[in-house]
Amino acid sequence: MKNIIPITVIFFTIVLFNGCKKDEGVTTPTTGGQSFTCKVDGTDWSANAPGTPVVAGYVSNNLTIAASAVIGTTGEQFTFMLTNVTDVGTVNLGSAVGGSYASFTRTVGTTSTTFMTDATNKGTVQITKLDKTAKNVVGTFSFTAKSSVGSTLVNVTNGAFNVKY
Repeated sequence: MKNIIPITVIFFTIVLFNGCKKDEGVTTPTTGGQSFTCKVDGTDWSANAPGTPVVAGYVSNNLTIAASAVIGTTGEQFTFMLTNVTDVGTVNLGSAVGGSYASFTRTVGTTSTTFMTDATNKGTVQITKLDKTAKNVVGTFSFTAKSSVGSTLVNVTNGAFNVKY
């Protein structure tokens, strides 16, 4: 049941980006020249998935960023849902219920494990640039997230992104 939220978010993001017209104020995500890097439990991580390593959207002051990588036979994805982003500043990450949050999903074969920020396991995203004309957002992030099964934690540090939306 706990895996439903990230899967729903990913599905909603894809539907939102592909189902809206440009004149409705929603832009189609792009991937060229984008970057998303961090350390996951001390190991370097960089978006590298073939085709769409990073996608972002900014609608009604809500920013969504998804970044994915393929590492050997393992697929991994970060998803950020940031609410009320109107300018540069700090966004606090916590529970997916009514607020900004981050998730990290690791899939090995057919087994997926999702880690999410919550009321206890938190983090921050520091928006350092929000250029609404160029449709570009730059920032840094760090967070701790808990597994959807069990009590395993993942620690994400030294995060940085530069994405177009």
